[in-house]
Amino acid sequence: MNIVLKSFCVIFLLLNINNCAVIGIATTATTGAMIADERSVGNIIDDKVIATKIRHQYVKNNVDNSLKGISLEIYEGRVLLIGYTTDIEYKEEAEKLAWMVRGVKEVINDVVISKENEASLPKDMWISTKLRTKFLVNKDIHSVNYKMMVYNKVIYLLGVAETQKELETALTIAGEIKGVDKVKNYILVKSDIRRRN
Repeated sequence: MNIVLKSFCVIFLLLNINNCAVIGIATTATTGAMIADERSVGNIIDDKVIATKIRHQYVKNNVDNSLKGISLEIYEGRVLLIGYTTDIEYKEEAEKLAWMVRGVKEVINDVVISKENEASLPKDMWISTKLRTKFLVNKDIHSVNYKMMVYNKVIYLLGVAETQKELETALTIAGEIKGVDKVKNYILVKSDIRRRN
């Protein structure tokens, strides 16, 4: 039975059982994901708060319109900025404002300078979907420990690998996806000392 058919069967079953059971299953799934996540529940919440506060900084300083082409992801206080903006000053401002938020440990600024968005959205979405699927079904990768972003056929990986071997497997899978121009690696191994700072 292939993955699509399995997914359909699960959805069908969920739709045909009472609401209490659905809530119970959803809660169990969420709890399971949190247990599998390398971060503590507190760290997961902290990362979400940091993301919200960075976006608030952009609005508060009236630069949100100039930074609308920038996306961000956070993992254990490490902030990854990707996308585009029209001027180097805006790129630097995006980073500066991110650093102003309490809890930020690192800012990785991979924003490109361009007069317009050069990304091919359908292609990037296809790459992202393919990547997430491959990570999810690979038993050697704990996909919940990764943040995956794609911009202009470049894959950006942020997160924590259990081992160096897992990290290498993740990079190999990402690099083998058709249409990908480059893979940028910001994954730390679980034992990396930078995680304790």
